[in-house]
Amino acid sequence: FYRVEDEAKAQSIKNLIVEDKWLDKIA
Repeated sequence: FYRVEDEAKAQSIKNLIVEDKWLDKIA
């Protein structure tokens, strides 16, 4: 749903999403 121009930025965004999912599981 979004175009990836900067791979590093995409990776950081992916990491944030994963962290959110993990936090939801732990909470």
